[in-house]
Amino acid sequence: MSATLKDVELCPVCGMPPEYCEYGAKFDLCKPWLKENHLDLYPDLAELDVTEEMAEATLAAINARENIVGKNRLCYVLYNSS
Repeated sequence: MSATLKDVELCPVCGMPPEYCEYGAKFDLCKPWLKENHLDLYPDLAELDVTEEMAEATLAAINARENIVGKNRLCYVLYNSS
C-alpha cells in the first residue's frame, strides 16, 4: 500500500472543494466564482445573471478569507492507494 499526495483546488470563498460548495453556508457567495471557474460542476449557473452587487459580495468574501488563511487555493490530500 502506498500513499500519494494530490492537489485539491479549494473555493476561495468557502474554502471547500468546489464539488461541496453547495452544502456550505456561503453557496450564494460561491456562485459567481463557480460560474466562472467550474461551470462543469454546476451547469445550472450558466443562466445566472451575476450582478455587480453579487460580484462585490463574492470578492469581499474572498478577500476576508484570504486575510485569514492566505491566498493558497490548493490543499494536499493524502490518498492511500491499495
